Amino acid sequence: MFGKTWKTSERKHEIFIERHVSIPMSDGVRIDANIFRPDDRGRFPAILGVHPYDNELQSAPLKPAGMCVQTGGLEAGDYNFYVRRGYIQVTANQRGTGRSGGEFTMLSPRAVQDVYEIIEWIAGQPWCDGNVGTFGASWLAMLGQRVAHLRPPHLKAIFSPFAVSDQYRDALYHGGILNHAFHEAWADILSNPRFPREPVFKQMFGEEKFKEAVARALSDSELTAVPFIEHVLKTGMGPVDTFLMHLDCDFYRMQATNYEKTEIPAYLGACWGSFFRTSFQDAS
Repeated sequence: MFGKTWKTSERKHEIFIERHVSIPMSDGVRIDANIFRPDDRGRFPAILGVHPYDNELQSAPLKPAGMCVQTGGLEAGDYNFYVRRGYIQVTANQRGTGRSGGEFTMLSPRAVQDVYEIIEWIAGQPWCDGNVGTFGASWLAMLGQRVAHLRPPHLKAIFSPFAVSDQYRDALYHGGILNHAFHEAWADILSNPRFPREPVFKQMFGEEKFKEAVARALSDSELTAVPFIEHVLKTGMGPVDTFLMHLDCDFYRMQATNYEKTEIPAYLGACWGSFFRTSFQDAS
């Protein structure tokens, strides 16, 4: 790459676009996806990115503006670059977001299983040569790292920089301190999120323990001093589990990365000064 003769592959293809393709999951939920592929006969390798953000903005024309909270979820890559060079790009809304069905359950086993099934669905299409990779930073990278644990037969590589290995330690309670500002900003850029009707805490521990935990949290003046946290606790809306779960419990463990289960090529990385750095430190 650093030689004098290095160059990217040539742009050879026009682009054929299919929007709002419905991909069936094994439990009946359908995932909404946009597919960008070479407008030529033949079979091509595919690149997949799954996320909970605005799927149309992932493929919007690039604008000469700086990154901000509102554009922070644009992490699937530019289809113009890849498709013209002979790759298919698929961007899909995670279940419970955008136009996809179901409920949004963060990085739960079901959410990761969906990515596995999308990979295998792509590999079985007549326009794919059976080789699929995942691509994307941050949330897309976290899903890519976790689906690699399941070893989908047609997943060949993952490009997963700027992820976190452990949501509790790395992002939500960075350094043991509740990162409520991150919660609030991130929740604001989710696309049409539908959280479970019953919080996971209530599902795991029952109605009474849920009420006790909420009452205990609402009695903490440091929590109720933040309007967003107080609103979440009083309404039981999606992020409430983050404020109620006990430290390093199964809720967080089941969403963590286990690099020992990953056996395919992976590109990981992050800035040394960011909370993402553990994603490659833990893997080394």
